[in-house]
Amino acid sequence: AVVSTQSTGILGLVLILVSSFIFSSSATGAKYLEGIPPGQFSMARGGYALLLLVPTSFHSGISLLCFPKPALVAVRCIVHGLGYCLKIWCVKNMKIGDATAIYFTGPIFAGIFSRIFLKEKYTLINVFSTISGITGVVLIAKPSFIFGNSTGDVGYSIVYCLIALGAAIMAGIGYSSQRGLGNSVSPVVTTFYMNATVFMGGALLNLLSGATYSLPTCYTERGILTACGIGACIGLVLLNKGLSIEKSAPATLMRNMDIVLAFVVQVFLFNEKIEWRSVLGALLILTSAARVAFERAFCPNYFCQI
Repeated sequence: AVVSTQSTGILGLVLILVSSFIFSSSATGAKYLEGIPPGQFSMARGGYALLLLVPTSFHSGISLLCFPKPALVAVRCIVHGLGYCLKIWCVKNMKIGDATAIYFTGPIFAGIFSRIFLKEKYTLINVFSTISGITGVVLIAKPSFIFGNSTGDVGYSIVYCLIALGAAIMAGIGYSSQRGLGNSVSPVVTTFYMNATVFMGGALLNLLSGATYSLPTCYTERGILTACGIGACIGLVLLNKGLSIEKSAPATLMRNMDIVLAFVVQVFLFNEKIEWRSVLGALLILTSAARVAFERAFCPNYFCQI
């Protein structure tokens, strides 16, 4: 039974890691498609996912109307879905590293919410790993509101930073809610309603910003937009499944791999210069994720709990 539990935990971390590959690619695509407003990108992402999920639910016999814990499902999907829309807005209007750095403070909030509402144990190794992981994110992103303008970056309005922080808090609430749902609700259900929220949130964001709707001008951009929508749908199913079988704190910490993957993609696609702080930050995040996986697999009861 112990081996089975450990294997399930490792599977959850692997699923979350794969979803990180997909989400980092989607964020890169959102940044690359400069002519697509953030609201329209969110609508495309949610729309493609809905087109895939409706036939999937019918084929699998999964009801999208009758499911347990509807209130918790609503919190998970609405809050996290709106948080995603805010994240895309920040990625479009800020440097992708800066926006992602703030967004990935989510593990701190997830740990707090899970400790308060789900009564989950939070080990000392999780505390140390979270601190080192967040430090690594900051070192990689080098946000100008922390490091100043020594690297030539332009500072952001405090409003931009608060919006990104709000997205992080929403993500933390979403991760903890998914953990509360466990395996009681199919990932298809939560993925469907989250993408419905993303679609409607994107339409609202487009309306509030006064942006005009426009289709990509070439087939390459259309292909990227389609791939981002379909890939994000698959990644969200994997993420929901991983979160349902793994504790919130280790799971959201593993999601920090997004920043590493996005950093690697940007280096090779956009030819960005590698700095020593970026290398150090990547190593901190990788080691923090490895420590969580090691604790989960080999010594789940060894470290003190708080």
